[in-house]
Amino acid sequence: MRMFGSAFVPLSLLLFMTASSCFALEEESNPNIPSALRKALFADYDKLVKPHGLVTVRYSLDIVDIALCPHQQKLQITGFAHHSWFDIRLRWDPEEFQGIKELHLPSTELWMPDITLYNGVGPPQNNLLDLAPHAFAVIGYKGEVVFVPSLSMSAFCPVKTDNWPWDDQSCTLMVGSWSYEKKDVDIQPFESDTFPPIGVDSFMNPRVEILGSSFLRVENRFPCCQDKVFPTLNLNIQFKEISKFVHGTLITKDTVVDEDG
Repeated sequence: MRMFGSAFVPLSLLLFMTASSCFALEEESNPNIPSALRKALFADYDKLVKPHGLVTVRYSLDIVDIALCPHQQKLQITGFAHHSWFDIRLRWDPEEFQGIKELHLPSTELWMPDITLYNGVGPPQNNLLDLAPHAFAVIGYKGEVVFVPSLSMSAFCPVKTDNWPWDDQSCTLMVGSWSYEKKDVDIQPFESDTFPPIGVDSFMNPRVEILGSSFLRVENRFPCCQDKVFPTLNLNIQFKEISKFVHGTLITKDTVVDEDG
C-alpha cells in the first residue's frame, strides 16, 4: 500500500496509473502520421473537380493477352494500364510528416481522368474506376499520382481473312479523355524503356506471335465541337496466330496435331 494524503492506494493500481500516463504521453508524441497526413490532404479536397490548370496524363499499356474474334471484328485485350499525372492539391512537405514521401490510397478517394477507349466495343469503357474499382493509387509528396490498374477491354478491329486464321493482323486502340479538351486534360506517352507506350514484355499467350507495335498521338476535332481539340494516343499492335485449338484439335499453319495424340 502507498498513502496519498489520507487515502491508501494499492501498489498495483499505482503502477497501472503510471503506465497509462506514459502510454498516453507516447501516443501524443507519436501520432498516426499517415492518417494525419491523409486528413490534412483531404480536408478540403473535392474528388469531383479536376485539379486547376492543365493536367497532363502520361499513359502506357502493357499487354498480357489478346484474343481476336473475326465474327464481331473485336479484339479482347488483357493487361495493365500505367497512368501518371499531377494533382497540385496533393502536395506536402515530408519534413512535417516524419519523412513520409508517398501514400497508398484507394483510387475511389481521388479525382481520376476520364481516359476512354474511343473505339471500344460493348458498354462504354470511359471510367477508370469502373474498370478497376478496387485498385489503389500511389501519391507522391510532389503531387504525382501513379495509377496502374489491371484491365480487360474490347476494341473494334478490322480482321483480315484472306488466309484465316494465319493472316498478319493489325489493331489500333484509341485512348484519351472523353469530356476534357486539350487545354484541360492532355494525354502523352511515357516514352521510356520502363514504360513504352505499348509494351509486350509481359505477353503470355504462346499461340500468338507479336510482330510489332507503334503509337501515334493525334489531335482530333469532332463534328460536335469543331473549335475544341481532343487528343488521343493511337496504340497499334501487329500480330498473328501461330496455333489454334479447333474442336479439341491443335492446328498450325503447317501441321494438324490431335490434342489426345
